[in-house]
Amino acid sequence: MKTFEDLGLSSKLCKVLKKNALNIPFELQRDIIPLISRNNNLLIESGPGAGTFITYALPLLDKILPGLENPKAIVITPTQDTSSQLARVMGQLAIATGHTISAMGSNWVSPETANIIFGTPTDLLTAIDESQLSTQNISTLVVDRANSIEVTSDFDALKELLGYIGNKPQKVVFSLPITDSIRKIVSQHVPKCIEMSTTSKKGTAGGDHQSQKMHYLIGSEEKEEALLWLLKKHFTDRSRKLMIFVHTAAGANELIAFLRLYGFLAGNPGDSASYIWVGTKDQKSQAQEATDEKRFLVTISFDCPEDTVVMEECHDESKEAVVMLLAREIPHFRQLTSTLSYETQALHIKPATRIDPLSKIRDDLTNQLSSQDLAPYYAILEPMLETYDPLELSAASLSLASLPQSDKEIGPKGQPVTAPHDNHDWTRLFVSLGTIEGITPSTLLGALAGESGVDGSAFGKIDIRETFSLVEVRASEANKVIKTVNGVTIRGRSTRVDYDRARKTNEQTRRRG
Repeated sequence: MKTFEDLGLSSKLCKVLKKNALNIPFELQRDIIPLISRNNNLLIESGPGAGTFITYALPLLDKILPGLENPKAIVITPTQDTSSQLARVMGQLAIATGHTISAMGSNWVSPETANIIFGTPTDLLTAIDESQLSTQNISTLVVDRANSIEVTSDFDALKELLGYIGNKPQKVVFSLPITDSIRKIVSQHVPKCIEMSTTSKKGTAGGDHQSQKMHYLIGSEEKEEALLWLLKKHFTDRSRKLMIFVHTAAGANELIAFLRLYGFLAGNPGDSASYIWVGTKDQKSQAQEATDEKRFLVTISFDCPEDTVVMEECHDESKEAVVMLLAREIPHFRQLTSTLSYETQALHIKPATRIDPLSKIRDDLTNQLSSQDLAPYYAILEPMLETYDPLELSAASLSLASLPQSDKEIGPKGQPVTAPHDNHDWTRLFVSLGTIEGITPSTLLGALAGESGVDGSAFGKIDIRETFSLVEVRASEANKVIKTVNGVTIRGRSTRVDYDRARKTNEQTRRRG
């Protein structure tokens, strides 16, 4: 089994990896790191979950010398948040190597002076146009998640940026899937490019898994909380042995401590006092020997399996299998399960049925701020700002409003707000997801139609704002969408779906006029 040292990386960098419990490279890293180190131009069909970040981060840190003629490499990402997040992670690795890392479009000081810069195509082009960023010394350009950039408004900016950089620097493009548009842009701007695909590599068994169902749970970065929900709701029988797989031994120890804190009997594989075993894929055989069983009743991948071989090693012959995912890992997971012919089924984290009155008040305030014209009220409150803090005024306003104790929303003349009558062809719904969650019209349409079972043709115009969205839907289907989607977790958030109150108020006003 190859180690990172076997890939030709420096001893200093390998020591940093060991400190971070990264000892054995993934399949993608074993294949691609040597090619990047040799300055090959590459188009790689892979995405988050397969180890893409480490695949390009290590050779960049290994072959780029820290110095004053910066930047020497840029990494193009889909969003500013992604740029900042990845820059922070690489910055931790770079402490030992002496490199400086930064991200454009965020709170980094003088980002244009760093050795390696992360940024969106638009942010990088803007810095170049304003003469803040020099591309003269760039030796390597990496495009991370080209498929995500394609569905944003930044794809044209990516084309322009690749053309501006020219053919001299090395270019490495990661995309899952590789679309025709991405192949076209690569053929135009990445000469002598080697295309690498991971879909051709099957698992060890190579068997037919069509009869085996693979459940998956999509959560936020706080996956531990999602795991608690999963164990509490689905796996409460302590007579059943359950194996949770993580990538590293250090990660296993951390997760065991976390589960014990919440009262779960968790331990290392073979621990007779525990019914939940947490370990790496290499410990599965040890766990099976301890139970005298070849087949586990339940297996959970806390970290998404990096390739088809690991997917089979962890979950083959399991009666129940669950993979926990971050939203960005979904394309990689779909690729693995498709290659292995697994049937997949989503698990949805549903909130408790008990309504928290404080949360409802905050939700109502958020809806009011986003959907109502509050300008007439500014004139009332503005003179008071010289005497009172805005928080005090907000609290006084809530008190003055004498908030009702009922969970029902009260409409004009004290009557409960009801759904629009079916004789209206279309109505508009408020959805508490926006661009801040990475929502696009296509992803929101897919989520609403998929969760509600309503045909996509029943949806009309979709207006995506920063913190919410407005969706037109046939009036006859509106109630079904609200009842089935309201409270469902999408992109790691519990989604609120209701009638758009601003439009409803306007319609009622017109009828009275």
